[in-house]
Amino acid sequence: MIGLHMLTGQSLLDCFYQSIILLTTVGCHEPTPLTTGTKLFIVGYLTCGIGVVTYGAVQFGQVLMNTDLQALLERRRMEKDISRLTNHFVVCGFGRMGQTLCEYLESRRQPFVVIDDNLCVVLSARL
Repeated sequence: MIGLHMLTGQSLLDCFYQSIILLTTVGCHEPTPLTTGTKLFIVGYLTCGIGVVTYGAVQFGQVLMNTDLQALLERRRMEKDISRLTNHFVVCGFGRMGQTLCEYLESRRQPFVVIDDNLCVVLSARL
């Protein structure tokens, strides 16, 4: 807005309007006078603006993908560990009694798998 105001001499409101129109690629009319300096400024303005929006979108996508990817890799690791178990115990439920059983099995170094419908409970396989 300020760059367009300095280059064109138009009102701040007009420059604000035009900067938003330019950045959103809606397009309406070009600022006047359209000098070489104004053209170069608009090119730089659009490049930086689109760069910031693209960077934000990429960062947001990485956060989403990273969370999903971590969950997928953790699940694959868990399934691989469970598939290698033999002669193990299956503890159904991780309530008070299930926790007590798991502590007992762990103290005896016995392999076990916990199955619970609460997603907050970490399914663990002890080798």
